[in-house]
Amino acid sequence: MTFREDGNYNSSLRVRLEACDTVVMMDGPTWSALWGIVSRQVRYGAGKHGRGRIHWGLIRYVAGYRRTMRPRVLEKMSQYAAGKQAVFLTSRAHTRRWLEQVAVRTS
Repeated sequence: MTFREDGNYNSSLRVRLEACDTVVMMDGPTWSALWGIVSRQVRYGAGKHGRGRIHWGLIRYVAGYRRTMRPRVLEKMSQYAAGKQAVFLTSRAHTRRWLEQVAVRTS
C-alpha cells in the first residue's frame, strides 16, 4: 500500500489518482470540519504571519464543500481511480480505527 499526504489540491488530483493504489477520502460531516478549523485556531493561534487564520472565504469553502467540491472529487475518482481501493472515512473515530488496522497490517 502506498501512502501519500497530499491534501485536496484539485489541480493535481488526476495525476495523484492515477498514481495511487488506494484512495483515502476524509468524508466527515460539515460540522466536524468546521469544528476542526475552529479548534485548531484556538489551540495553535493564527501561526506565523497570520497564516492559518480563519476567514470567511475558508468558512464558505468548508461549509459548501459537500455541495460543490465533493461531487467533483467523486467524479474524478470514478474517472481516474476506477477499480482501485477507495476508503471513505466518515468520522474521527472511524479514521482512528482504520489507521490502527493499517498499522497492524503493515507491522
